[in-house]
Amino acid sequence: MKRLLLGGEVYSAHTLPRLYILHVVILPASLIILLAIHITLIRLHGITEFQFEDHLEQAPQHFDFFPDHLYTELIIGLILMVTLSALATLQPAGLGPKGDPLSTPEIIKPEWFFFVTFRWLKLFSITFAVLSMGLIVAAMVLWPWFDALLRRVTGREDAGAWIGVAAVLLIVGLTLWEAAVAH
Repeated sequence: MKRLLLGGEVYSAHTLPRLYILHVVILPASLIILLAIHITLIRLHGITEFQFEDHLEQAPQHFDFFPDHLYTELIIGLILMVTLSALATLQPAGLGPKGDPLSTPEIIKPEWFFFVTFRWLKLFSITFAVLSMGLIVAAMVLWPWFDALLRRVTGREDAGAWIGVAAVLLIVGLTLWEAAVAH
C-alpha cells in the first residue's frame, strides 16, 4: 500500500500526483457513495421518531425526503462548513516554530519505558540488537515451554525464577544506565 501511494520505493515525482488523485477523486467519490448508501438505508428503514401521548394515530408516521429531509441535511452541512471555515480563517492551526537549519535540536530522548531498548540498541550493532530483541520477545511468548524444559533438564523447580530475576535486574540496570546518561 505504501509503495502504491508513493509511486515506487521512495518519494518521487509520482508521489504528489497520486496523493492529489487520492484526495481529489477517490476520497470524495467514496464519501458520495457512502452518503448515498446512508440516505438509501434511511429511506428504506425509516427514521425513529418520538412518540408523544397526544400523538394522533392518523398523522403520517414519516416525513418526505424532498424537501424536508434534504433541506435539513443541506442546512446542517452548510452550517458546519461555514463554522469550520470561519474557525480555520480566524484561528488557524500553527505547525510550530519555523525550522532553523543553523541550530541543531537536542537529541531525542525516549520515554522512560523505552530506556532499556534505547540502551540495548546503543550497546550492540543494529542487526544483533534487533534480532536479539525479537528473540527475547519470542522467548517471553514461549516461556511456559522453556520453563518446563528447564525444570526437566536442571531438575530444579526455581531455575526459571532465577532467570526471571536476572532479566528484571538487567532491565532495571539498563533503564537506570540510560536515565543517568546526559542526553
